[in-house]
Amino acid sequence: MPMTISRRERLYGGLAALLVGLLLLDQLVVEPGLARWDEAAQKIAKADLDIAQAEKVFAREKDVQAKWESLKGRMKRVSIDEVLYFVDHLWQLATTAGTSFSKTEPLKRVDPRGEFNEISYDVRLQCNIQSLSRFLYELDTSTELLKVRRMQVTARPGGQALDVDVQISTIEPAATPPPAKKATTHDESPRS
Repeated sequence: MPMTISRRERLYGGLAALLVGLLLLDQLVVEPGLARWDEAAQKIAKADLDIAQAEKVFAREKDVQAKWESLKGRMKRVSIDEVLYFVDHLWQLATTAGTSFSKTEPLKRVDPRGEFNEISYDVRLQCNIQSLSRFLYELDTSTELLKVRRMQVTARPGGQALDVDVQISTIEPAATPPPAKKATTHDESPRS
């Protein structure tokens, strides 16, 4: 006897097949698609963060470049017409700190690099420890980009006085012509 399937059984069978088909569709198509969608969304979010960070770096680079160009434009450096500027500025700093020069050596060009040359003076100061610390503070806070390259401190016999040999450098634009050959001195020590 042939088996007959009732209409209700066919309906249940069709619903079961539809349900199994939907589950297979979900497992094979929808879930992998959603996983790829989430992965793509994460990659887009990461790319957005990278772009934002790169834009900050570019903005910072432009700001730094603008400040550097402004600084180069404002720099007043030693030239043929202003040979005494550097040593006069050092003398003013020393006077403010309560020290005195006993000698200066000629201006020397050292370490040429790129757009600027580093130049330096060898200076001997006579001072005490307090005025030396004030002088170093004045150098550190000077607007003229001064740097102590070398310093030797010697105590003078019979007191608290110090002889300080110091090499102080600054930078100048590389296009500046070399200073005059004549050595310049600025002797402010009292003559005995």
